[in-house]
Amino acid sequence: MKKSMKLATKQMLLNAWNFCEKNNKSTEFTIELMADLANVPYDNALDFMFNYPRTKKDLEL
Repeated sequence: MKKSMKLATKQMLLNAWNFCEKNNKSTEFTIELMADLANVPYDNALDFMFNYPRTKKDLEL
């Protein structure tokens, strides 16, 4: 991501991503949910999903 992101936004994106992985949701559903819950544009959620390296700690959120 080009600009720094608020911690709360990052956590919302990660929570949505983790939820979708645990519940075997499609990539498209995951991106839509991330964008909706974090109140960010679809393209930002997509960029986050493909460019953010999740850590083990992120998976536990």
